[in-house]
Amino acid sequence: MDRAVDSVLRQNYRNFELLIIGDHCTDNTEKIVSRIKDTRVSFFNIPNRGYRYPPTAENHWYAGPVVAANTALDMVKGKWIARIDDDDVWTYDHLEKLLSKAIADNLEFISGSYLVYRNGMHEVVNPKDLSPSIGGTQTWLYRSYLKLFRYNINCWRKKWNRVNDMDLQDRMFKSGVKIGYIEDIICEINPRPNEDEVGLKAYIAQEKKICNDLRFPDC
Repeated sequence: MDRAVDSVLRQNYRNFELLIIGDHCTDNTEKIVSRIKDTRVSFFNIPNRGYRYPPTAENHWYAGPVVAANTALDMVKGKWIARIDDDDVWTYDHLEKLLSKAIADNLEFISGSYLVYRNGMHEVVNPKDLSPSIGGTQTWLYRSYLKLFRYNINCWRKKWNRVNDMDLQDRMFKSGVKIGYIEDIICEINPRPNEDEVGLKAYIAQEKKICNDLRFPDC
């Protein structure tokens, strides 16, 4: 609420819809979200959470967001799609910069640089020299007709690009999607409360807690 959601609501580009997906939340998430008095915000809670994959910390990292992300894709109404997770913070001009560049260059998919918290400080992640040059999923903006590309619940089975977003971008790239990139820093990733790491390291550091919190209760 204070980081990810707040950074979306503070965007200087105002014409957006924020879909918040609860992955079978059993706490007071829906009540907290209902306090947001903004008609652009909607919440949907997935009604069940059965077995999806072997429940290790690594697999939760690789494939954990897949069902929620695909649920959001089913609900998208706009012409563009952007994703933000709970540990991400967008810059105030995140959407404006991405959209302006995408329209100017007639792109289908665009991403940018970002800051990630590592070893007690923020580091710039700028994949401009990679092929393809694609920033993290929290920097993505792509045309909504590309939602036919679904996140893969079996991505954890692969030998490489096993993370759900890496698997998706690899398929888009190989399919010939017109991809662009900006070097501007448009997002930062921070540790969640009571954690010192981000990404896979955070999951492994608290493996017992992660596996308990993200267990499949309806099996």
